[in-house]
Formats: sequence, structure tokens, C-alpha cells
Amino acid sequence: VNLTLVDLPGMVKVAAQGQPTDIVKKIDDIILEYISNENCLILAVTPANIDLVTSDALVMARSRDPMGKRTIGVLTKLDMMGKGYNAREVLLNKVVVLERGFIGVVLRGQRVDDFGRTSKELDIPGALENERQFFQNDPAYRDIADRLGVPYLQRSLSLQLTDHILKCLPELQRELQSRYRDLSKEVAEYQASAMFETSSTFDTKALVGLTHELHENFDTALQGTHLKESDLKTLTGGARIANIFRERFPFELVK
Repeated sequence: VNLTLVDLPGMVKVAAQGQPTDIVKKIDDIILEYISNENCLILAVTPANIDLVTSDALVMARSRDPMGKRTIGVLTKLDMMGKGYNAREVLLNKVVVLERGFIGVVLRGQRVDDFGRTSKELDIPGALENERQFFQNDPAYRDIADRLGVPYLQRSLSLQLTDHILKCLPELQRELQSRYRDLSKEVAEYQASAMFETSSTFDTKALVGLTHELHENFDTALQGTHLKESDLKTLTGGARIANIFRERFPFELVK
């Protein structure tokens, strides 16, 4: 399937010169708004050359997906880990456990020769070939190379998204049907209203009818005498106002 990726802003620790002082909170709020949606998959990207347990992306993902059911881990910069180090245990899902696992990739970047000198940036075909050779030649990744790399990541994301959509469809269908029934009921109530009678004074009657109906709806909501099914899950209208006066207002007075 076609993938829809929302590229969220990178998390920051402090505000840089010229940035708003609350930039950290604003970025965190944006990210949390998206990943709190139970229907979305979280692509948590982490460089392999840092300690995984301190990954900002994984910490943020875990806050909204504590069981790791919606999170896909991606490890970058595998080719930039220090000599003698590798991320094999992480890629085998043995360090931080995610239901969907981790996929390692090598980023497109500048080629470095044997003397540490850089040349111009690799083109895409060259970068993919460089990545393939890296995984095939590294003893730590050779036996799992078919489950690593950008091409595998693309295929895996497509398959996982398809599977996730199929799992979410029944619940989405129930929500749409429930919403359809509610709206159909509202339409029927308006159609049954006397303000829809056709006459030369239709405009005036419609306006008066709508005003009267708005007044009644507002009054019943304020009194809490007519609750919809969705209102039973939380206090609304007059019930909420009464609760505030009973539970919170006395404490506010003695502060």
C-alpha cells in the first residue's frame, strides 16, 4: 500500500538562540498529539552509536505505547559504531523488546576512503549498494542481512501498515456506524419539526423555530436533564457545573 508518513519535528532539550523559550514543550506536544492516536504506527528512529535505553524517540513512544505494540524501531548509523561494537543484540530484539522489532539501516552519506578522507555524497543507487555490501561483509550482520537495509524497511512498513489497517477496520466500522445512527436520528428529529412546514412565512418560522430549539437544547444541557449516550462517559453541562461547586469550589475558598 502507499505509505503516509508524518515527519514529526526532532526533539530538542533546550531552546536555541532565537527560538521560543517553550519550544521544547511545543515540540513534545506536537509529537504526543500524533502518537497518542491508537490507529497510528510509531516509527522510532534512533542512531546506533548512542545508548539505546536513553533514546528520546523510544522514551516518547513508550509513554504512549507502553507494551510496544505500535512501535517499529529503526536503527541508523550502524556503520558509525566504534570499532569492536555492533547492534546485533538490539536488532534481534533482545535489549529493548518491541512487538514489531527493529530494522537497521545505513544512511546515505559521504564516502570515506581508507585514509579517512571524504568524497562527494553517494547517489541513491550507490548508497543502497554500499549499504548492502556493509551488511553482507560484516560478521555481526551477515546472517540477518536479508532483514536489514532500506529496501527491507520499505517492504516491512508496507506489510505492517496493511496488517494494521485490517486489524483497525472492524473498530473503525463500528465507530462510523454509531456516528451514522446518531446523525440519522438528529436529521429525523429536525425533519419532524414544525419549522419545516412550507408556507409564505417559512423563513420567519424557520428562524423562530431554530432559535426556540437552540434555547431548549441549551437549557436541557445546562440542567443535565437530557443526556446522549456519549455524555454518560463524563460529566457535562449542569452536572459538571454542580460537581465543580460541590467538589472543588469549597477547597478553592479556603486556599
